[in-house]
Amino acid sequence: MRVKLSQWAKQQGISFKTAQRWYYAGIMPVPTEKTPTGRIMVLVDEPVKESRTVLYACVSTSSQKKDLDRQVERLLAFAKSQGWEHTEVVTEIGSEISEEKKKLKGLLFDKTVVRLVVESEDRVSRSGVGYITTLLSSQGRHFVFLEK
Repeated sequence: MRVKLSQWAKQQGISFKTAQRWYYAGIMPVPTEKTPTGRIMVLVDEPVKESRTVLYACVSTSSQKKDLDRQVERLLAFAKSQGWEHTEVVTEIGSEISEEKKKLKGLLFDKTVVRLVVESEDRVSRSGVGYITTLLSSQGRHFVFLEK
């Protein structure tokens, strides 16, 4: 089934402009297509293909590359200790202040990501992590934080 981007955005509780920016940035969490008339359609009711565990590491600036590498090593070691063999690593350089965490936003909307492993809550957000955690939980998904 296909729905207009504006209708999908309303169902998700986000503005049409946000959904439109995601579409043009290539970070839509669902399949889309553009009609010959230029309308953006969202393909809904697509079956979830897989359940994924993603290890997410983030720093604020490119000068913190060593910290980013350390985070990845720590997340990989933790995943291995849990027996999670099929994990993906996503790294990002972005400050919460400038709202540059596009990869994180994509992961949060990607319903195939059922487990998102992060070093600490502040790598996700300085505030509001509880709300995000509750929303993920309502979808049968969750964060795993190595430290609080």
